[in-house]
Amino acid sequence: MVDEGVTPVPAEKPPPAVVNHSLLEGQGFHLQHTLEGHERSVAAVKFSGDGKLLATASADKTVRVWDVATGEVTRCLKQHDKGISDVAWSHQSSDLLASASDDTTLIIWNAKSGSVLQTLKGHTNYVMCCCFSPRDNMLLSGSFDETVRLWDVREGRMLREVPAHSDPITAVDFHCDDKMFVTASFDGLCRVYDTITGQCLKTLIPPGNPPVTFARFTPNGKFLVTCTLDNKIRLWDFMAGKEKKSFQGHHNTKFCLTAAVDTGGATHHRPYILCGSEDN
Repeated sequence: MVDEGVTPVPAEKPPPAVVNHSLLEGQGFHLQHTLEGHERSVAAVKFSGDGKLLATASADKTVRVWDVATGEVTRCLKQHDKGISDVAWSHQSSDLLASASDDTTLIIWNAKSGSVLQTLKGHTNYVMCCCFSPRDNMLLSGSFDETVRLWDVREGRMLREVPAHSDPITAVDFHCDDKMFVTASFDGLCRVYDTITGQCLKTLIPPGNPPVTFARFTPNGKFLVTCTLDNKIRLWDFMAGKEKKSFQGHHNTKFCLTAAVDTGGATHHRPYILCGSEDN
């Protein structure tokens, strides 16, 4: 979420979202709530780990926490000076929430009380993305300043700065064992790092070197999913540096495409990748 007025080039607006409710309902999906309250565009929407709360980040400088069952706002978190690009829930508690902002800071909140627990300062440009480590003791952030920073959640101090890319960072994610993290960038690279040393373990380059807008480890830690601005989602054997599969169906060449990864569970046996795009 880059604040208007300081954007270096004219920004093209994404197409309006179109949802065919009749099509979704025909497949067993039903609209539960339409959440209204933000005054400007919404950049991120994240469920808490227990699925009971939803956090939304907006260009209106606020984070709103919603009760999933009722669709009501439980908290409106106001502390940032500029728009907010991303939010992240802790894995082990629905109390802990982080936000990443154009004001170059991250804030760690108590989502239930609305209190600020930590304000993390160090980035020199917009903070684009963030995520908690699986044990919730660390927070990872990626910025327009082309660096990734690792933070101590309890103490609020920076543990490491990694000059990861030559263009803005678009996505960060921890491996399930905390020992590695991944970064993605508009420079067309996806990199896997050692959490302790900050050493780059692998650099993945999609064919044609298109900007990478999303990267996430699969929950079992075996693979990596990336989205790129050439209309493709790729599944990688990241330690071998090899692309296992690619998926194409969306038209996406301008705006960030993200995905959700599910390895299968009680309701189904096959793993799924769910994604959305500029083609509505």
